[in-house]
Amino acid sequence: MAMSDVEAILAQMTFAFGAGAGPIANVERAALEALRERWRPNVEKYLGEWEQPGVASMVLTKFQMMGKLALEQAHAQGRVAISAADVGRAIETAMLGPTPLC
Repeated sequence: MAMSDVEAILAQMTFAFGAGAGPIANVERAALEALRERWRPNVEKYLGEWEQPGVASMVLTKFQMMGKLALEQAHAQGRVAISAADVGRAIETAMLGPTPLC
């Protein structure tokens, strides 16, 4: 079964978040679900923007930054696992971009 465009974009965003968090971080499943569910409505609504020049690169760079911020939040509390709360704080810190996709 082929992945929908929305799921493919959410997968790219999730991958970028993990890349930003780095190889030593663990990301709790609830954290990834929170990340994906936070952006699913925007991806569905603004799907056409993804193909505009520079948008995907800008959004994925923002998700890498959020991964790094979430890891810093976890490390500040003595943890290596990123929680849903860490994701929430990273989102608040990184918001908002010039597109509703980030």
